[in-house]
This record gives sequence, structure tokens and C-alpha cells, in this order.
Amino acid sequence: MRSAHGIAVWVAMLASIFAWPATAVPAAPARPADGPAPGITVVDIDTWIDANNINMCISNLGLLACQVGGPGFEYPRGSGHHAMYAAGVWIAAEVNGEIRAAIGAYTPEYRPGCIYPDGTYDPDSVSQHRVFKLVKGDTLSPDYAEWPAVLGAPVDTEGRPLVTGEQTLWCVYHDANPAYHWAPEGGTAPLGIEVQQTAYAFGWPVASGNVVYVEFRVINKLANILNNAYFGLLCDPDIGGYTDDLVGCDPALDLGFGYNGEYSDDVYGIHPPAVGVEFLSGPTGPGGVPQGLTAFRGYSNGEDPTSPAECYNFLKGLSRDGSVIIDPATSLPTTFEFSGDPVAGTGWLDSSPCDRRFILTSGPFDMAPGDTQQVAIAFVAAKGRGPINSVRAMKQYALAARQAYEADFAGQFLPATEVAPGLDGVKAPGGGDVAELTEGPGLGVGPNPAVGQATIRINSLILGQYELLVIDTAGRAVRTLSGSHQLAGQGTVTWDGRNDSDEPVPPGVYSVRLIGAGRAASAKIVLLR
Repeated sequence: MRSAHGIAVWVAMLASIFAWPATAVPAAPARPADGPAPGITVVDIDTWIDANNINMCISNLGLLACQVGGPGFEYPRGSGHHAMYAAGVWIAAEVNGEIRAAIGAYTPEYRPGCIYPDGTYDPDSVSQHRVFKLVKGDTLSPDYAEWPAVLGAPVDTEGRPLVTGEQTLWCVYHDANPAYHWAPEGGTAPLGIEVQQTAYAFGWPVASGNVVYVEFRVINKLANILNNAYFGLLCDPDIGGYTDDLVGCDPALDLGFGYNGEYSDDVYGIHPPAVGVEFLSGPTGPGGVPQGLTAFRGYSNGEDPTSPAECYNFLKGLSRDGSVIIDPATSLPTTFEFSGDPVAGTGWLDSSPCDRRFILTSGPFDMAPGDTQQVAIAFVAAKGRGPINSVRAMKQYALAARQAYEADFAGQFLPATEVAPGLDGVKAPGGGDVAELTEGPGLGVGPNPAVGQATIRINSLILGQYELLVIDTAGRAVRTLSGSHQLAGQGTVTWDGRNDSDEPVPPGVYSVRLIGAGRAASAKIVLLR
């Protein structure tokens, strides 16, 4: 997103973020302990989750992957290159027969803070409404000490701040202030929703190192009955240079994504990444079952919805005027634009490289006053040898991210081994890129089959810091072994046939994956008892 239009959007966005509302904020009987501080704002679009290969900006405005004046999704972290310009939460519903919406980008209609039982809310000056960031092992930070559990921030079974993965970021925002409902896609009366947002990320191994998880707890805090509501995420994937991008979706994976439309990108060069967003768990629909991806719309900058009705139609997977979309590959109605497979070159594919955007949606659902909906998504990125290989790898990462989420992160999940070759940009322990995956000189395992334990031999191909992962047939890393191999020749590590909880693993076929300074290797082993 650039050009004069992009500049105008940012001017409007900055005015929206930092302007004080024209209407007075009503008093509330119960406030956070520190109270409002006049003239100070806790509007935050400069706090980053940077636990792995993704460096992503998190805000308390329903705006993600975006910082003031520019993109907020650096990938790989430290490269200075960005694969997404912005993303934002869109929620729309019917209230008493009229369409109402809450828009998260580019003109945010959400504000930091909670909605209180009497319908009031704080100004943007209460420190407990900032974006809180926890880092695993750090219990001395102000964010840990001031963790706002009373406002809904997650805690463990003993009531302590809960850190999932290496970093956890939390904030709360709402759409109850009508003074900020002036986005072109919205501009309606408030829905009356509060969103408690938790983002977290894992650092290693490969698949988890390319994923940021975001969970949303959406609460209907006012007296409005929300009918036929939809939860959507607007994404503006600028893959380096923004003028040559394509978008697509994979309904089977509940995934929407962007990728480079040309083999070489102005910023990334000949290895541009792909970036995706997947629904891990959508809002509960009819029958009490969480929904997945129900609609996907892809369009170009300048073709955004310009009214609440158009916004609602986009979220439902309809054309701007509400008409049904026809898939040209099947001649059948669909709510999923560009649902073909770029890797196979089949189905309905985007063919207009330019500054593209997309909206992915889950719904419909209803919310009575006091109802809560839980939504979980994952941002996924992969950088392979060329744009199509990046899409292929990104989909495997998305699948691994879902497996890890559904297993409640009980184990480390990796992509299928057949997509690992060519994933340049993946960082090895101690820095550097993993250039290739080899079955051979870097790694040996014996005896094979092994009874009870096995010896893993590291050859001189891989030097320096390394990690050894023992992976079961479901893709879970059951044991992680780390160390350092500084000398040429061979080094050995013994695996005792146990998992990370020091429990014997069942007999069967396992993969051993070695990831070291600039190289990776894998081998299979049969474990007997």
C-alpha cells in the first residue's frame, strides 16, 4: 500500500488514532487503579512480537502487522524486509435490521480499554490498557508485575501471568465510542463489543519459528443483539515491492495468503516469501461448532468497500453489490475467490499482479448481550527458492501450526520433510541460513534398528551450535538435544529413547533432524524395545 492514496490513508489514520473524541466520555463507577491521566495516550502501534523469524507489530486498536507510517511485518526478522503492510479486525452484524460494523484498518474504529457494566469506557489514558509484553523467564518486568488479570489477561493455574511460547502480548480494546466510527467501510453506530487479544510465538524449530498466533475473545458488552455476525481479517500483503503481488486461498486449510506474482522481487530478489493467515478456530455457529474459513475476497488497492453494506457483502463472500461470485474454473457459485492451487497451477488463480489485498472471514454467528466468542488465527510466513516454492512451504507451515494448536502445543510440530529443501531464510541456531536438507554426510544414526537407545553421529559438514530433533510419525518433536560441535571430523550424541519429559517413547519409526550452522540433515531410525 503506497501512492498518494496510501499517504492520504495514513493521514486519516493518524488523525483517528491520536485525536481526542469530540463527545464527552461518560463517568464510570469502577476504574483501573491508576486512573486516567489527562493528556497521555496509551494508543500503541509500536510494540512488537519478535520471538522467532517474524517481527510483527501488535496494537490495541484492532490493527496488526502495521506501524505508524509503514509496514509492521518484518520477515525474516532482522532482514529489514517486510511481507505485509497491515492487517485489521473487521466485525459486522445486523442490529435491529440495520448493518453495523467495527473496522480495524486503515482508519481504526476501536479504542484501547474495556466497556464497563454501565456501558461506559475510559479515555485513551489508562496504563492498564496498553499492550503488555511478557518474555519467557522474565518475572521482573513492569508488564509482568502489572499484568491486568482482572481485565481478562490470561493467567496460569496459580494465578500468575501466563506466557505461552517465548513471548506473549496482551491488550484489550472496544468499539463503543461513536466518535471514532468514521472509517469508509464502517461509520455506523457501535456494535458494543470488547476484544481481548492475546498474541504469542514460539522460537524453534523451523515450523513454529515462522508462525505468530493471535487469539481474540470477543464479548458483546452492550444491550445490542447481534444477528448474522461475521468476523473478518483484512490483510494487505506487500511482499517486499508492493506492485507485483497475487493473493489466493486454500479453503481446506482455512487459509488466505499473498505471494509474489513475478519470480524476482524488487526488495527480496529471487527468493520472495509467501505470507498467510489461517483460521485455527472461528466463532461458534449454528449447532455450537466452531467455524473455519467461510469466505475469501481478493481485490486491488482502490477497490476497497466504501460503505457498511459493501463491507458486509465482502465479509459474506459476495460481490460489492451483494450478487453471488462465480468461479470461472467451475462455473459454480462460490464464496472463495482465487481458490486454485498455485503450486499445481490448477483452479481459479489470481492473474493480476499489483498492490493486492484480501479479506478472510468466518461466520455467521449470533451474539446476545453478554455472549462471548473465541477466535484463533495464525500468521504464517515462508521463504523458499522462488514464489511458488514459498507458497508450498507456507502451506506446510500452516498445517504444522494447526497441528500444534490442536495438540495444545504438546510437542513441536514440523512441516513435512519433503518441503524442507530450499527453505532459505530459515535461521539456524546461532544465526545463519539453513541452506539445504540432506540425507547423508551430515548425519548418521546407528545401530539401526536400535534397541532402547541409539547413537547419532554428526559429521564435519555441520559445525558450531546445533539442535537435534527426534520426530515421531505425526510430526511432533518428542525430544530436543542441543550442543556444540566445533572440530572437524565426527561427534556423537546418544539418544536414550526417551522424550523431553524423560518418559520412554513407544517403539516405531522416528526421524532425526539436525539443524546447525548453515546446514541441515535428517535420517530415519527404527526404535525397538
